[in-house]
Amino acid sequence: MAFDHTSYGDSEGLPRFDEDRYAKSEDIKNAVTFLVGREEVDRERIGAVGVCGGGGYVPYAAVADRRIKAVATVSGLPDLRATITSGYAGDWRQTMGAAATAREAYAQGAEPRYVPFMPDGDGGEWVNNGKKFYLTDRNQDPAWNNKMLLWSYDKMAQFSALDTIELLAPTPLLLIAGTKAETLEQSQAAYGAAQEPKELFLIEGGTHFDFYDLPEFVSPAVTKINSFLRVHL
Repeated sequence: MAFDHTSYGDSEGLPRFDEDRYAKSEDIKNAVTFLVGREEVDRERIGAVGVCGGGGYVPYAAVADRRIKAVATVSGLPDLRATITSGYAGDWRQTMGAAATAREAYAQGAEPRYVPFMPDGDGGEWVNNGKKFYLTDRNQDPAWNNKMLLWSYDKMAQFSALDTIELLAPTPLLLIAGTKAETLEQSQAAYGAAQEPKELFLIEGGTHFDFYDLPEFVSPAVTKINSFLRVHL
């Protein structure tokens, strides 16, 4: 099952384009609730796969929702707090102030304020490589917009799945990352914080965004996920 998170795509939720990790965790739980109500679904064999940010909110949700029996992540970005405070959005304290101002203006009737999902200018290796995917014809989603609700940043600054991932066990955890991924350290940190059963599976030469669409990296990742889920489900 694949679905649009709240405020994205065909899902409801206002204001739109709210990168709310806590709401996304609830969305995952609600998706599981939907699945267990289907006759064709074996509720004892439900797994969850998260890519990029999903590599954070899937294990985060699975800590609380024990109906999820196995978790796999690809190019995971579980520690958004570290991402924001390391400069992804500029000076993060100034960004928090701007987010609060935007919240107040919206409450008083102003339009929601948006910022680019992929920040302007030189955002470092991860952002620059992200633009090579999202802002080119590699991005095959015609409905995608390079925008995000400004006060999503303060929610992102509060979120790190590393805070709870040690509680995921005994749910099996698979973390897949490329050896050249800009976010490899985050997968390694999640592996270090998690308890057994866990596995960190590295694919030689892959960068973070290679696992979005390049067959030479997507295929081995899918093969590994398939074997992992067949063992644990």
